[in-house]
Amino acid sequence: DRMEYLAPRGFSLATDIAEWLVKKGVPFRNAHEISGECVALADSTDRELWDLTDDEFASINEALTPDVREVLSAQGSVAARAGRGGTAPDRVHEQTQEARDTVAKMREVFKD
Repeated sequence: DRMEYLAPRGFSLATDIAEWLVKKGVPFRNAHEISGECVALADSTDRELWDLTDDEFASINEALTPDVREVLSAQGSVAARAGRGGTAPDRVHEQTQEARDTVAKMREVFKD
């Protein structure tokens, strides 16, 4: 619980905003700059990124729709990494199963 509470604090989710924007078609250089503007606004008003309102996000850039909130939590950040080797629950399950399958095969090869 404590780790879940602390993980997203201190603007650690700024990269998630940039990656979310890139997935929406914003070039990374622009996404990085937009994410930085979000951090600057939150920092200047002594808030966390998830405390910004939808209107504040939109005022920074129109690409920042309310859907950006999908990645503004530890769970959302983890779930957003759905590529091979990622931390999304489905990917972790797949990787765990692959590891189990590999171990089973190795046990067969070296069983005697």
